[in-house]
Amino acid sequence: MIEITANEARRLVRRGIVCSIRINNDSNRIRVFIVIGSEAGHVLNTSYPTIESAQRAIDELNWTGPVVID
Repeated sequence: MIEITANEARRLVRRGIVCSIRINNDSNRIRVFIVIGSEAGHVLNTSYPTIESAQRAIDELNWTGPVVID
């Protein structure tokens, strides 16, 4: 798993190689995973206090595709 910044995630979104974005709520830590191909190979280097705050972070990436909440 590669930790990336929001700016790096924005570049991936602009390049059109992101398939989906996944919000994972595991062990009281909400993380945002960037899915390229069939695997979540990148994760934003920030954890979020709520699902809503993670969704706002995704909105800031200008992502308009699917978001899966685990």
